[in-house]
Amino acid sequence: MHEKYGKDGLVVYSVLLDDPKDAGLRATGDKYLTKVKVPFPIVYLDMPPAEWSKKLRLDAYPGAFVFNRANKYVKKMPETNDKGDQDEVDYDVIEKTVQSLLKE
Repeated sequence: MHEKYGKDGLVVYSVLLDDPKDAGLRATGDKYLTKVKVPFPIVYLDMPPAEWSKKLRLDAYPGAFVFNRANKYVKKMPETNDKGDQDEVDYDVIEKTVQSLLKE
């Protein structure tokens, strides 16, 4: 989506949630991201997993958050249903949301 909609104003960030105290895990993530040449900025959260999980209300990843041009939160995936289960990230739903927002 970054390559497809970047020219229209879409901004994508990858947020890595690895434990900041685990240098080996962070190094593995860095190595992978360098290898796949991620075409957008990568941000590290500098907080333990229990903290980011609570603050972001995200129990599993990958996850996606969509904000509009005014930086207002619009959509989160995966969503947690009434039973406490999380759905999978549906990238088609995310793309449709992005397309709609880019028209505004």
